[in-house]
Amino acid sequence: MELVKVLAHQVRLVQHDQIPLSSLLNQSNLFKLRNLFNFSNAEVAQSSSNDLLVRFTGGLFPKNGKSSQIIDLAIFERKMITSIEGNSEDIDAMFDKVNAALHEISGADWPDYLNPIVTADESEIVAKFDFEFDNLFSTPFNRFINSQLSEEIKLGTAKPLVKPKDIKFDIDYLSDDKNLKDYNIQLSKKEFAFSPRPGYPLTERVFYSKAPLKSSDHLRLLKTLEVELTKISK
Repeated sequence: MELVKVLAHQVRLVQHDQIPLSSLLNQSNLFKLRNLFNFSNAEVAQSSSNDLLVRFTGGLFPKNGKSSQIIDLAIFERKMITSIEGNSEDIDAMFDKVNAALHEISGADWPDYLNPIVTADESEIVAKFDFEFDNLFSTPFNRFINSQLSEEIKLGTAKPLVKPKDIKFDIDYLSDDKNLKDYNIQLSKKEFAFSPRPGYPLTERVFYSKAPLKSSDHLRLLKTLEVELTKISK
């Protein structure tokens, strides 16, 4: 497997009254967070559900002499959401600095300050694999698509070109965790997706995958998939 691009996302849900959102509306505090990662933009906005939030975009997270691109960081009254062009581990290190800045701004003095009740990771990976997309399907199904379906959908003299698009699985989380019930938290539906990457010919074997996992776990699973599917093609 040859990595092309990795995006990591994370949502952190914390207890009520811990995030000093009203204090962030102060220009000096807003700039303090903006300067933390040299964000190119900072704004006060409203979500689609009319929740007030502060959003930072276009930042840089320095690591080992290099910088990862922070796509955005959104801070709500009870949650923080970020996306980064890099690994999930970079997000964890980034939030350490964000939490320290918010702690300074709020002046809070309790031990579990900003400890998340729920942390939800998601990652997107674009990579070049050592197997054909057809290997994801059974031989009878491929035969059906390439012969029977292709034959039936001809239109006059026009020959149909049937191309695979994507594979998606919905993921629901059913939890009886008392902590989630106490805080009235519902876990959102997620998805696992695997598809040919638009902009590349299928012969390049460049695929896109999305999963509700840290990037390292996602990558490990994709390597396992590659090993299994490579066996089919040999």
